[in-house]
Amino acid sequence: MSNNITCELVKFETMVSDGVITSFWVSVRSHGLWLQAAQSAVEQIVPLEKDMFNSLSTFFYGVEKIEYRSHDYTNLKCFVNARVMLDRLLNKEDNGVEDR
Repeated sequence: MSNNITCELVKFETMVSDGVITSFWVSVRSHGLWLQAAQSAVEQIVPLEKDMFNSLSTFFYGVEKIEYRSHDYTNLKCFVNARVMLDRLLNKEDNGVEDR
């Protein structure tokens, strides 16, 4: 699930770097992340698992929009990346895989 968030964020970042959109923002809403391009109809809703939704909605309580390239956006990316790493570590342990 966290990988889906990362993929969608990268898609929007790529659209900005390619000049397709000028910027975008992210909002934590209704058990998902809502990505919306600035001055465009481009949008995407990414469903979140309950624990991820609870964590993000608590962390970003009172933040209506997380603007691309803002401090809050950097925090969002760090949070999601940490979750991806944790999920991979837990999955690795669950599968009985060990580093050698």
